[in-house]
Amino acid sequence: MDPQLKAWFDAIDTDRSGRLDAKELQRALALGNLNFGLNDVDQMVRAFDTSNARSLGYEEFQRLHIFLVNVQNSFQTFDRDRSGKLTPDEVTNALRQAGEHQAGLQQNRCSYQQQVLRLVYIHACNTL
Repeated sequence: MDPQLKAWFDAIDTDRSGRLDAKELQRALALGNLNFGLNDVDQMVRAFDTSNARSLGYEEFQRLHIFLVNVQNSFQTFDRDRSGKLTPDEVTNALRQAGEHQAGLQQNRCSYQQQVLRLVYIHACNTL
């Protein structure tokens, strides 16, 4: 158990339930300049909630934290020009590194944003 992460979890758990709901998590993410809509945060909670309580215990929160750190690291890896945004060329190069075909970005009917999220997700999962 990471004592610093546990202390942060306890500080975020404003109702002292031992679990974080989407609103508590959303406020905590915003403190780190990670501004997500409540629906997006709820989806994060549901993705890591192994007890189907629509809230996260410490271990579930720890897994989410590791995932978000991996996503951030993946983004930084792909953001070669350090602009804070992924350009289409950076996405294409990253997809190529991930084993995708160069034309995959153009042929896929997903939006550019969905492609970026998919790419970052794949990379983050591969680093777990």
